[in-house]
Amino acid sequence: TALLAARPLDLPEGQRPRYARLLTGLAGGLDEDTADSVLSALQAWAAYAPEGSEYVRRAATDLSRGRGVWHRAIGVVGALADSGLPHPVGGAAPGSLLHGTVTDLLAAVRAGEPDAEADHDLPAFQCLRRLVTMTVSSRPTLAALADLLADEPDLLPVRVSALTRALDPYADLPVFSAGLRALAAALRGHPALAGGTAVALRHLHSRNRSRGVQEATVLEAARRLVDGADGDGLAEGLLAVALLGAFGRSFHWPEPWRALLRTLRAHPAADVRIPAREVVTSLE
Repeated sequence: TALLAARPLDLPEGQRPRYARLLTGLAGGLDEDTADSVLSALQAWAAYAPEGSEYVRRAATDLSRGRGVWHRAIGVVGALADSGLPHPVGGAAPGSLLHGTVTDLLAAVRAGEPDAEADHDLPAFQCLRRLVTMTVSSRPTLAALADLLADEPDLLPVRVSALTRALDPYADLPVFSAGLRALAAALRGHPALAGGTAVALRHLHSRNRSRGVQEATVLEAARRLVDGADGDGLAEGLLAVALLGAFGRSFHWPEPWRALLRTLRAHPAADVRIPAREVVTSLE
């Protein structure tokens, strides 16, 4: 309807809060047919009616409403978390829309979900995965999501995805290095997940090339991973290989980078040595 299509700039500023409250009142009738238009309106007007975020949370966590509703709602949750709007609409602090949504979905996971049924399969798990991999994009929000998921072993792949996407090679060395250590710690003891994550990390940052990234920061972070590895060092070694593979060519493979690559090719774990040999400094 025209009521739902209006956006804040269509009205004088003084009328916007009242109009936003009117829209919030319509959210109670949310269903598959109206989900897109109602949730889009709640997102657009969230700055003027923060209470509308409660309807968004309910839509994202009431998985009985249908996929069309929660797919759209979880997209709005992520967009508002990243929006920069004040708490409780934006951010991931306790009491925020994102925090409440994730808390509710975690409770659903722990309570037991439909498991490989004909028409439903792990809906809360899938909702959380969608939130992390498809809707939230800001690194601080992703890091906060990883913290929220830390106590749920079955959600480790989702948490690892959040940690991977939260890594910031543009940050100062201590920040980037701490993020890598946290990711390596999460992967320790999970070799298959570590291998897949290393591939994803390399792919993610190969697209960025080296624009704005400090060569010394990436190299030193990779070195610290290898030198400070625990146990068999598999996770740390794989992540270091991924960093060299992602950035080495852009930096034209200086000798210190090649030296670290040689070290990784001599790693005690064959699962590190093999991908290290797939990273080459020169095409023959």
